[in-house]
Amino acid sequence: MDNILTGQELIEIYPTNVTETPMVSVIVQTYNHALYIRECLDGILMQKTDFEYEILLGEDDSKDGTREICIEYANKYPDKIRLFLHDRRNVIYVDDKPTGRYNFLYNLTHAKGKYIAICEGDDYWIDELKLKKQVRFLEMHKDFNIHCSNFHVDHGTGIFSNNHNESKEYTINEQITYNRVGTLTAIFRNNLLIDELRKLQKYKYGDWPLFCFLIKDKSKIYKSQESFAVYHQHNQGAYSGENYTNKLISDVKCLRLLSKDIPGHENSVKMRMISLFSELYNSETSIISKVKICFIAFFYSFSLNLIVNKFFLTHFLLPSTYKRIKRK
Repeated sequence: MDNILTGQELIEIYPTNVTETPMVSVIVQTYNHALYIRECLDGILMQKTDFEYEILLGEDDSKDGTREICIEYANKYPDKIRLFLHDRRNVIYVDDKPTGRYNFLYNLTHAKGKYIAICEGDDYWIDELKLKKQVRFLEMHKDFNIHCSNFHVDHGTGIFSNNHNESKEYTINEQITYNRVGTLTAIFRNNLLIDELRKLQKYKYGDWPLFCFLIKDKSKIYKSQESFAVYHQHNQGAYSGENYTNKLISDVKCLRLLSKDIPGHENSVKMRMISLFSELYNSETSIISKVKICFIAFFYSFSLNLIVNKFFLTHFLLPSTYKRIKRK
């Protein structure tokens, strides 16, 4: 799969003696995570398994000391960590903004395990049996391609649970409209196609479409009620660092791409787009902004629902009706 990425000659591959036949490949993408990367790697290295696993550590040329910490760990654990030192010239831009997509795709295409687990460099695992539990489930349930779980959220002022009380299953019908998977808890079968990996380069977020591609052919997601990890919410994150409006617009763009890449779910995607634009509409106070949102919604979802129901009904029909009633 190496042929989907150019510029690989710029990557420094650190010496290692990791097994050639791991059961699981844990992929870690890190950039300017000096405050978090030790906790991330320690959570992976503490895993108790009855199988071999590798850690693919992609360091994206950080400026805060993250690279030096990664080298320290690679030297200390040469039988576990495959370290890739990236160059900023390889960064993939989406919507004119730099992303960690090249790093992510490089790790995905170089994973040797039967299964792939993800943990970004600013998150960490808290269950030492996480991999063992997840591999056991996927080995026993061939109709599931992805296993994930609950997770806790660290806002910087304390850790808060993000739990539901029962385990759940999802199909592509649910996943395509909203990402149901906590990426930091996910493990999946290593069976992605080259064309699907290529498509990930155009998306703002890599995880949501990745999980959709993995279950598009009648496979499923299993979400455990256990909590396996902690998500650091801070303003430097690719998603958590965005404001509310930009998040909604990014979600709409992702939905539009998904409806083209995975046909057959157009109605569900359209209804979700309208719902997102309704949220965006309600968050604005200016009538001019609301008008813009209505017509952008029409462009993206090709539906007059939002324009009729939200703008004209709210600002013209209802007020005029109210005035007539008042006059009577």
